[in-house]
Amino acid sequence: MVRRIFYLVLLICLIPYPAESADATYAHSEGFSILVPDGWEKNVQQSGVNVFKEQAFVSVFVVHGSGPSEGLRDIIASQIASQYRNWQILKRGGCKVAGSDGACGLYTGVNKKGDDLRLKISALGKAGKGYIVMVAGPRQNMTAFSQDLNRIDSSFSLQ
Repeated sequence: MVRRIFYLVLLICLIPYPAESADATYAHSEGFSILVPDGWEKNVQQSGVNVFKEQAFVSVFVVHGSGPSEGLRDIIASQIASQYRNWQILKRGGCKVAGSDGACGLYTGVNKKGDDLRLKISALGKAGKGYIVMVAGPRQNMTAFSQDLNRIDSSFSLQ
């Protein structure tokens, strides 16, 4: 009998269990939420949040009194372009942002720290607020971050 219990306990200990994920969802007082994956950090600000790991980041911020999504995307992109070298527009168009029709753009450029980044800027104007989601990662090592960046980007939702 003791031998059976020993083997049963041993068998239970050898069963592989998936690792516990420490992913968390952060809800901001401006009315949105976003995923913070295990191993990533967040920096909360009054109008948004930055989720980051090494050179990769997702920044979400809210502006009040916004207009059309396309205009918001273009204003944000032009402000960023003025701070980057070798800024290039790869693609612009409509997209879904938190399940609503928004505007997105893909860009590349080198920031002030010398990081050569690929950026996606998504914008949504809704109910008198503009929601901007900026996703960025190093162009030379984007695959190391792409899965988490996509998860964070797709997790963005309005509350």
